[in-house]
Amino acid sequence: MKAFPVGGNAELGARILDRLSRQVFTRFAAHPGLESELQQMRRRLERELAVTPSNPKTAPGGYYDVDFTVSYLRLRHRIELPPGANTAEQIDALRSADVIKAEDAQVLNDGGMFLRSVDHAIRLATGKPAQGLPEHVGQAEFVETLVRKWGLLGAGGSEQSLAKRLREVQQQVRYVYRRLVGSE
Repeated sequence: MKAFPVGGNAELGARILDRLSRQVFTRFAAHPGLESELQQMRRRLERELAVTPSNPKTAPGGYYDVDFTVSYLRLRHRIELPPGANTAEQIDALRSADVIKAEDAQVLNDGGMFLRSVDHAIRLATGKPAQGLPEHVGQAEFVETLVRKWGLLGAGGSEQSLAKRLREVQQQVRYVYRRLVGSE
């Protein structure tokens, strides 16, 4: 689903990618246990990574839920896209193909953008991958300031904290994940 030729013979890379895509779609589009196996994989990731609730990537409702939902729907409905299509383009393709409703597309798109932005802000503040919102006061304030400057939280004196907004987004994303991929 994420294969993309990055070097060497471009024509050969395109042929291999085309062949690989056909194989993946043929194998998984009608696979009866796809939902169950995907849910097991997601639960295993949540268990094995010792995820903190404020982790924007791996916590329930985090970016992984957006990615799993989009990948599952693309496989199940055989939505082929050009190599390198980003998440927003994939969600748009699912919406255009009437695979998901506009409201679900909006939650996945906005939620994915917010979660990735928080993840990036944490990386900028701490210099390492996000394990959750920083506990160090200076880093936490820096992350929240960045997210506000990027227009993802209310400006200045807004009452909503980053932690609260993160929980809301995670709940919305998890709800869509459960509905579209299947309940746990």
